[in-house]
Amino acid sequence: MPATEKQVRYFDYFSHFGPGWYRSHFPSRASVAARSEALGVRVVTGEFSPSYMSHPFAPERAAELIPDARLVAVLRNPVDRAYSHWQHCVRTGRDDVTEFERALELEESRLAGEYERMRDRPREFPHAFGNYSYALRGRYAEQLQRWLQLFPREQLLVVQSEHLRANPREVLATEVCPYLGIESHVDEIEVEPQLVGGYEATMSTGTRARLRDYFEPYNSELRALLGQDFDWE
Repeated sequence: MPATEKQVRYFDYFSHFGPGWYRSHFPSRASVAARSEALGVRVVTGEFSPSYMSHPFAPERAAELIPDARLVAVLRNPVDRAYSHWQHCVRTGRDDVTEFERALELEESRLAGEYERMRDRPREFPHAFGNYSYALRGRYAEQLQRWLQLFPREQLLVVQSEHLRANPREVLATEVCPYLGIESHVDEIEVEPQLVGGYEATMSTGTRARLRDYFEPYNSELRALLGQDFDWE
């Protein structure tokens, strides 16, 4: 049983509204219990907010409110993730830098002081962090380390995005559903991609090669942290 909206974003951008606001987005315990009884299977609830993973203060907020949460991180090739993020921001008018390489060059200066601002002014939406963190958000190991300092490893499932996209029913049946402790009625699940954006141009081979080299040490750290391989090129 899902939350009232796909991205609640409580633990990063809206934590100042308080836990009552967050809980209001989910079905009540009574309704979950009734649904479980009616179906004869265990029913769970949750939400999907991708920005939680990279937000520096989301892990401690989540650990304080829901320490028993089952966490799922879906990781995409960080090179493709960065380009997709920039394309989305340009398409939606959030970034007026229309050259990807230039946006990458500006990232460090654009994000200067963002962590401090996010800490000191939590009610303000961190536009720079949300919109311009093209390379930063692909450094997955440092982000997951923050979560694993507060949650045990067995409460984190890491799924490769490319595998989920290519074989959604198989990944759901063999990885996600067993981890969540629910039955895998995957044949009844709609698995078509949703809200797919298009690109006016593909990334240049030179930029892809530079980003691949940039992310390689971070990907190596990720593999060592999780004991899990990722077939990214």
